[in-house]
Amino acid sequence: MLSNTHEKTENFLQNFVKSLEISDTAQQKAEERYVSIGGWLGREGSLLAQFKPELYSQGSIRLGTTIRPLNENEEYDLDAVCLLNSLGVNSATQKQIKELVGHELKLYVKANNFQNPLDEGRRCWTLQYSDTAQFHMDILPSLPDEEGLRKRLIEESRMAFDAISKLHTATAIAITDNMSIEYGIISSNWNKSNPKGYHEWFKDRCKIIQFSNESRLFKASDANIEEIPDHTMRLPLQKAIMILKRHRDIMFKDNREHKPISIIITTLAAKAYKGTSGLKDTLDTLVYEMINHITCNTNGYCVVLNPVNPNENFADKWADNPVKRDNFIKWLNQLKADYTYLISNQYGDNKFLLENKFGKKAIQATYRDSFGMIEQLKIKAKELLALPHIQKPQWTFNPQNEVKIVCQKSRNGMLHQELKSGEAIGRGWNLRFEAKIHDVASSRKFYWQVANSGQEAESAKCLRGGFYDGEVSRGGKVREESTSYIGSHFVRCYIVQHNQCIAVSEPFIVEII
Repeated sequence: MLSNTHEKTENFLQNFVKSLEISDTAQQKAEERYVSIGGWLGREGSLLAQFKPELYSQGSIRLGTTIRPLNENEEYDLDAVCLLNSLGVNSATQKQIKELVGHELKLYVKANNFQNPLDEGRRCWTLQYSDTAQFHMDILPSLPDEEGLRKRLIEESRMAFDAISKLHTATAIAITDNMSIEYGIISSNWNKSNPKGYHEWFKDRCKIIQFSNESRLFKASDANIEEIPDHTMRLPLQKAIMILKRHRDIMFKDNREHKPISIIITTLAAKAYKGTSGLKDTLDTLVYEMINHITCNTNGYCVVLNPVNPNENFADKWADNPVKRDNFIKWLNQLKADYTYLISNQYGDNKFLLENKFGKKAIQATYRDSFGMIEQLKIKAKELLALPHIQKPQWTFNPQNEVKIVCQKSRNGMLHQELKSGEAIGRGWNLRFEAKIHDVASSRKFYWQVANSGQEAESAKCLRGGFYDGEVSRGGKVREESTSYIGSHFVRCYIVQHNQCIAVSEPFIVEII
């Protein structure tokens, strides 16, 4: 166990992120999906082949912020772009492009014996998988449109050429939308998007130059399938966003229609990020400063601009649905309260509260990995027993029984609560240790060993490390202490008969923070 409060919280948060990561099975399935569909769309005989189709990921899987679903009934969203590289916006209608991509996807569904038909959405086609990997994939038909985005930025935003060149416009695309009034006619007025450009901006915010060839989820075998970044090597901003998204999911599990959307969370977090290397330090900034990157006027109209397209307001739906804006602000305020509680290091006292805020399974796994692993306790016990002020037992050992220590904590007249060995606890608690052992005769002696460590105990000349005796027949099975000095401490009990130790407990470790 770590004794430093900051390191404890950092360790807890790092383990929490691990509990949110998608499984190896899910990663493998994602690989198979992209490779299979990309290969199909560009195969010989495909109507798309002549247009040099390119399939690439977008959204959280591209950014490395995907988290596990809350339960087995939810699915991973795999978001993909199907880009027809050799076509321009004036060469076909949106309807023609969407139906062309849809035709090939319908053939794919049939060839692979999908149980569910291809589903058409406003902008995307959706493939519904029926296996246990909990996936569906949204595929967005698109065409290259750097010129169109640049023109729109000049005309509508009056941006200078030098400013536009910093927005990664080379990867801008025009996307289909069957609700557009120009959906069925030749027109250059398509909706614009730029998932690759956003990814480049996000990598800059993460302080990443580029992913190396070794840092990939898989190696694509075809030129029309872009490789997906390796999400096993995440940076602090990515990890922090994963935790923010899980807190959002828990808070709005019963109101998903109006929950804060991921693109706004990701954008605000990336804008607030200051390049810190620790996960706790990163969250310390994001939790309290994300709100400063939302611009609202006196009428309550709010703006969260797309960093690679100043014409796009990610919060545009807030105007027509104020509940979305209100829920986002409510979430930020609740996040502050819950995170403040988390870093107060009182989670050892009220773990169930965190389970309600961040998810029972994730917190239980995190708590176990951070604070309850047997191997960690063994390592810590070995370190403490080796300290120079720890006295060595003078008895010979002839173990015949097993003895276990159970500890109850209390303060301010509250009911006793169990304290686990190695669990973090603050100052000011009363501890009652009791040795549990069967068939202990009154003629056997019982001894407690109590030892402290840390600068505070040393300065107070209270490192201790010796033995306190007590007759079993006079209730010596109980030892009472209090939490006074920050550091790692332990209590151990020995049962002795005829100068032989017939039972000894494992050190019960108390981590005072």
